[in-house]
Amino acid sequence: MQRHGIYILASDDIFLRGDRANVLLNEARETLPDALFMLFCDNDFGMGTKPNLTALENELIDPGLFGGDRIIKIYLDKINQRTIEVLMLLARYPRDGVITIIEMPRFKKNLVPKTGEPYTEKFKASKLDSKFTKVLSFIKYLDGQIELIYTPTDNMLRRFIANLATSRYKLSLSNEVIDYLSKTCEGNLQTLDQFFLVSKMSGKTVLSLDDCANYLKRNSRFSGYEFCEAILKPDTQRALNVLVSALECSSNEILTLTNIISNSDNLLSMVRILKQDCSVLDNMTKSRQFFGAYGIVLPSNQEAIKTAARHLPYDYLEYLLLELKNAALCLSHFDTQNTVLHLKNMALSVLTPNVRQLTGL
Repeated sequence: MQRHGIYILASDDIFLRGDRANVLLNEARETLPDALFMLFCDNDFGMGTKPNLTALENELIDPGLFGGDRIIKIYLDKINQRTIEVLMLLARYPRDGVITIIEMPRFKKNLVPKTGEPYTEKFKASKLDSKFTKVLSFIKYLDGQIELIYTPTDNMLRRFIANLATSRYKLSLSNEVIDYLSKTCEGNLQTLDQFFLVSKMSGKTVLSLDDCANYLKRNSRFSGYEFCEAILKPDTQRALNVLVSALECSSNEILTLTNIISNSDNLLSMVRILKQDCSVLDNMTKSRQFFGAYGIVLPSNQEAIKTAARHLPYDYLEYLLLELKNAALCLSHFDTQNTVLHLKNMALSVLTPNVRQLTGL
């Protein structure tokens, strides 16, 4: 790492961009061992329409009496005029001995300019996106790095889990465990990392399905299959607790709700299939193959599905599927408030049939 640099880390996953920022911070400390570390959040620049950048500007301009090396960490909430002015300031006052690391939500790839341009105070750009792209070109001209970090899914998520466990924590995971964690921890990588850390500190080298289930049940940030599993038991209070705690601790509400809806759809679809023919449950081999085909490996999930397939009335099941469909429709329009209300209706419907009489939210 050089003695001067600007690094923009853009991701919707706080864990991923924070993890990458920590790597860069360690490199920066090796490059500038005597540097003063400074932290700026979006609110530090004031709440008015005109951001107050005086403190940041002073650090960029004035090296001070006792050495001017600085490692600056900046958190920005979104692309707006304040973000543009912060980046403009960094591009205007580059100097040796200042390394700046910026964390912000992910933005569209097409906003990243292909080439860099020298800084100019005034330029023609009326729209916010155009201004942002122009300012990024100033950053690129200074050899600044712009990293768009995407949340891994499917096979990429499985590889991420395996690599995180083996490379960082020296833990051994079976393919079955990796598959389970990829389904239950999607969109919640912070919990996954903490689980591996706790396991390593407790002296474990191999993780089983029971290890995963026991930890995630104790962890309020877990938001995988537990919501629908609780509904199928039925346990209304547990379902509501899982939903509320998952959203309160989530760094990405849309992704968390998507995860809950997708997993619930998987479980309810299996219940519907089994209600047509439960004979597969009477044969252990066929039952294992059936659940394996849907990626359901945790015994508690399987038992909830079996119970619902045998005892949940058809009208209850159809209501749950309808509410889940409505939740997915609301989420597709980014209406998270009504998405949550539909999911809460699902949880409450197994407590009292009166909930099924609701016609609107």
